[in-house]
Amino acid sequence: MNRRAITIIIALMTVSLLGTAVVQSFWIRKSVLDLEMRFDDNVYKVLLNTAEYLELQDRKRNESTRKNLVPSYSKYGITQREAELRGLSDTRGDLLIGAPEEKIDIQALSDYVKKEMESVGITAEYHYAVKSKRTDAFLFIDDYYVVQESSSGNSSPAFEESPDQHDFHQKSSYSRDLFGTVGNPRAEIIMYFPQRRQFIWKSALPFLLLVFLFLLLILACFVYTIWVILRQKKVSEMKTDFINNMTHEFKTPIATISLATDSITSPKVIAAPDRIQRFAQIIKQENARMLSQVEKVLQMALVDKSNFELKIIEVDIHAIIEQAVEHTRLKVEQRGGLIHMELNAERTTIQGDQTHIGNMIYNLLDNANKYTPQEPRITVSTENKPGGVVVSVADNGIGLSSEAKKYIFDKFYRVHTGNLHDVKGFGLGLSYVKSLMTAHQGRIEVKSELNKGSKFSLFFPYEQNQA
Repeated sequence: MNRRAITIIIALMTVSLLGTAVVQSFWIRKSVLDLEMRFDDNVYKVLLNTAEYLELQDRKRNESTRKNLVPSYSKYGITQREAELRGLSDTRGDLLIGAPEEKIDIQALSDYVKKEMESVGITAEYHYAVKSKRTDAFLFIDDYYVVQESSSGNSSPAFEESPDQHDFHQKSSYSRDLFGTVGNPRAEIIMYFPQRRQFIWKSALPFLLLVFLFLLLILACFVYTIWVILRQKKVSEMKTDFINNMTHEFKTPIATISLATDSITSPKVIAAPDRIQRFAQIIKQENARMLSQVEKVLQMALVDKSNFELKIIEVDIHAIIEQAVEHTRLKVEQRGGLIHMELNAERTTIQGDQTHIGNMIYNLLDNANKYTPQEPRITVSTENKPGGVVVSVADNGIGLSSEAKKYIFDKFYRVHTGNLHDVKGFGLGLSYVKSLMTAHQGRIEVKSELNKGSKFSLFFPYEQNQA
């Protein structure tokens, strides 16, 4: 997949994610508005039921009072009309029993409002008040008298515990007329909710959490998908690099073998045994080189399939190191370099696979040589640590950047060498070392700075846990 295709895919996924977020935001807003409307409807339902309750109680009281007044009509010889004119009765025949506060039982009103609020599922903090339409004065706020009007026009002071009337003037938005006739009410009941918005958002919280969770999952999938795409792109590039390197690594010895074979068949060479010996040696060396490369690929194939078995025996780590150093020394010295050994470990016997341990140390030595453009200075050291032996290989090579250190143990990954173009290989060496160290129940660590060399440390435990 090329860079342009990846860019288009990422752009489309980004637009899709943003579009999903915008749509979800719209539905969240709509859901909150629906909850606000439902809240308002429930509050108005409570006010309507409360108003009907108060008026019903008022009619019952008036009916009782009218019955008690009938004897007064006959006793004093006055008619219904005369009672109305004297202010003793209204036009419906109901007696006026005083101001609105005289018609209301505060405790009964409080209990009724509480019951109604519970019936509609509103648990938010609320306050209610009854206000006179005639004087525009508050009569009750919650369970407290504020002004108690009397027939003489006097009033008692407000209780100290009564809530602030300013809240109802500034914050209330719910009201319902009480008593009187349509268009000419004598009082009104008012409600306000100091935490209305918090209650509505709390009601929407489960929905919001689900939306947020789904968006988070989508975002996580989006990020993971982008990571996989970029990762696959990088793997694809490394595999392409691997194929190119493998082609080059095989092409060179094949061409050399072919040339040596043609030379041997030449009549001039056949007549010279020493030249035949020379070409045969070249063929043998190039063949060994090809076998070595094939062996590396096969080893990694086995490691990937977890299809290999370690031949665990007692081995001397110093002996293995010395053998690996001898195999590498000639190549290093040909470049004017040297390998120095500091084998300080006192306990050198460990359990492990001798062949694989030797291959791991050889790979580290080979990398130290390949990635040092100047004369190589390689130091191999050992030391005892609790539970095992540490083998370190340090060099004065090109070192590793912070970014490179993240990927050096990945298959096919090869460190960018800048102007150093003669570094060959498949990018399998460190991946092989990492896998085999894990199989040996050990670990590998790297310390490196760009242009200041690298140090790889292998920790081998003394004993292997056979389980």
